[in-house]
Amino acid sequence: MKTRDRILECALQLFNRQGEPNVSTLEIANEMGISPGNLYYHFHGKEPLVLGLFERFEEELTPLLDPPLEVRLEAEDYWLFLHLIVERMAQYRFLFQDLSNLTGR
Repeated sequence: MKTRDRILECALQLFNRQGEPNVSTLEIANEMGISPGNLYYHFHGKEPLVLGLFERFEEELTPLLDPPLEVRLEAEDYWLFLHLIVERMAQYRFLFQDLSNLTGR
């Protein structure tokens, strides 16, 4: 896994656990055992980290919101799509826990 992806994964876990406003880039670097400079090489602050995680969330969610039209889906299939959507939302729950803080930037 690339360093950039590892940083995103670490930030996601810390943001979910502690809340995004309570986590600093220094804490993310320390948690990973890398220098703050290495983190800043990939992300120039916390906002680009949050944006990177949002883009990842969007990439994972988009196919679930647009099921194939050429295939007839049963009710169970829609329940599966719904389950997968809720799973993704839980995986990126920090995005929904403090929306006013994130959207006010």
